[in-house]
Amino acid sequence: MPSDRRYTEAYSQMANSIQTDAETKLGRPMSAAEADAIRNAGSLMMLESVGLGIERASGADDVIRQITDATLAFADRLDDARNQVQQALCGKLNRSLSLAETQAVAGISNCLTAMQILHNIDDAVAVTSVSDVMV
Repeated sequence: MPSDRRYTEAYSQMANSIQTDAETKLGRPMSAAEADAIRNAGSLMMLESVGLGIERASGADDVIRQITDATLAFADRLDDARNQVQQALCGKLNRSLSLAETQAVAGISNCLTAMQILHNIDDAVAVTSVSDVMV
């Protein structure tokens, strides 16, 4: 998962734009799980493919189908992102994570959040707990 801030900002902006398009076609706000499905693409290229699918959707049913497909396709990407956060935290803390800290990392709901946490870890001079870097 890329860790460049400009990349993360572009990813965030694109995800927000896709969410807005999807909500317009759905005629309602997206649930947190639906929004996470978009944010779990993990790369701009994959995010663009989700966006194109939603843009081409002829109605709400097609949007739901795109979101469902994204949820299934990107599940491994979220696991990988969580693993990257856990490894970065262990390196910064110079120890294994506690059960509570591991659970906090497991609670990361999407790849965009993981990218932002990785930036926080990179920026932190000293990290004494996972809560120091979580968003």
